[in-house]
Amino acid sequence: MMPLHDRYRDHTRGEAAMPLSTDDHLDILDLAARYNHCIDKGDAEGWADTFTPEGVFESARSGRHEGRAALVAFAEEFARTRAGVRHWVNNLVAEGDSAAGRATLRCYLILWDTSQVPPAPLGVGDYEDELVKVGGAWRFSRRQVG
Repeated sequence: MMPLHDRYRDHTRGEAAMPLSTDDHLDILDLAARYNHCIDKGDAEGWADTFTPEGVFESARSGRHEGRAALVAFAEEFARTRAGVRHWVNNLVAEGDSAAGRATLRCYLILWDTSQVPPAPLGVGDYEDELVKVGGAWRFSRRQVG
């Protein structure tokens, strides 16, 4: 791991980057939560809104979905075939350059089946994300789950 005093330096140019602000961190955490709530409740349009218009979602299980139309179609299919599934993420780590409007997010995922009592875990994974700030709001430009 890079030393803390060196973490926010652009090593290609030797310039210090602007670390993410507290507001940026909170906005990114909110984005991750909205992503989960939308996909779990069947809100395909809302889920696609968490991405840039040309955003990419990649999963070993469900493949690559690029662009708004493909993202909406994926979320609609998820709602039809995975009703009762809930996404639970934790250990979120956001890093980036506030001034450049770029960030990464890493976190762990547990999928739960809430259609049975008691709810049962379906699987675990992790997200590796790339985010950009568009019009003052953070969006996923690429989200990969493995």
